Amino acid sequence: MLFRKRRMKQDNSQKDGDINLDSVPFPDDKSEHRCRCHEHQEQGSDEGCCGGHGEEGCQCKGADSDLYAKLDAVAQENAALREMLVRSAADFDNFRKRVVREKEDARKSANADFAGALIPVLDTMALALDAARKHHPEAAAVLDGIDMIMTQFKGTLKTQGVEELNPLGADFDPNLHESIAQQPSADVPEGKIAIVARTGYTLNGRLLRPATVILSSGPKA
Repeated sequence: MLFRKRRMKQDNSQKDGDINLDSVPFPDDKSEHRCRCHEHQEQGSDEGCCGGHGEEGCQCKGADSDLYAKLDAVAQENAALREMLVRSAADFDNFRKRVVREKEDARKSANADFAGALIPVLDTMALALDAARKHHPEAAAVLDGIDMIMTQFKGTLKTQGVEELNPLGADFDPNLHESIAQQPSADVPEGKIAIVARTGYTLNGRLLRPATVILSSGPKA
């Protein structure tokens, strides 16, 4: 019982000695730093915390200077890392866009070889159809059926991005057309395309084969 009473008194004394956090003074962040030497001098101490060496030999100021120097170094490092992060994010975004663009270009040009191999077949069928119409007019019904098949074939290629270049009467474009000759024409102005000798083709806006054309030199003198 005696031990229990002493223990209760000890606990009560600890409770009475608890620290009230509200009464603890915290430094004001907005107030200027004051060296502890001044605090000791205000309390009447001659030596102060720096052993009486005065403000010139104050170790508090040296410690504060080192702390501020370290804080400045950390702030500069933080700014450099932030700038590096922004640049890395921009580089990654450019890389992502480039990959998407290259993937789209690869998809569009994936059938270029296959479409290029089919174009001569279309040329041969067109020549054969023209020759048959000239020499075998009695087979007009059959030839019309073959013409419908060619139209369907061209429509299928168009769904895959293949477009015809038939620039009759248009201006000459060296990026899309290949001129092989000039001839007088009373109907087509000078410099315009008078005859399309061979149809050109593009695939998704990219040139597969230029159109072979003959330009007009204007009315015959």
